[in-house]
Amino acid sequence: MARTGRQASERIFVNSYDFVLIDLGLPDYDGFDLLRQSLSAQRDASFLILTASGALDSKLKGLTITDTGPGISTDQIATLIYYGRPPKVTGNGIGLQLIQTIVPSHHIGLTVDSHPNSGTRITL
Repeated sequence: MARTGRQASERIFVNSYDFVLIDLGLPDYDGFDLLRQSLSAQRDASFLILTASGALDSKLKGLTITDTGPGISTDQIATLIYYGRPPKVTGNGIGLQLIQTIVPSHHIGLTVDSHPNSGTRITL
């Protein structure tokens, strides 16, 4: 366990973790920088991100999820948020459908950028 952001930044590249808990409101380190470093260094870890900040600028930083998989065709992108008709064999597609319902009420956009054989980027 790291007690400061600087300790966490040093350890994240040295050790391997299954679970990483990050407080975005670190007094000695930018929590978003630590999150970016952690996501890069700990590709197999699960993450839980906390913040007590009510500041609008913290909420507006956004979230981007990127993978290097096979990508998604234009036809599949059009059906990503449709409940009950996911582009994959398992699951029910509810995740993106819920996000698409929630984000407009908070004035947040959802974009999906993907090309076959080039991975996918989903940005809130």
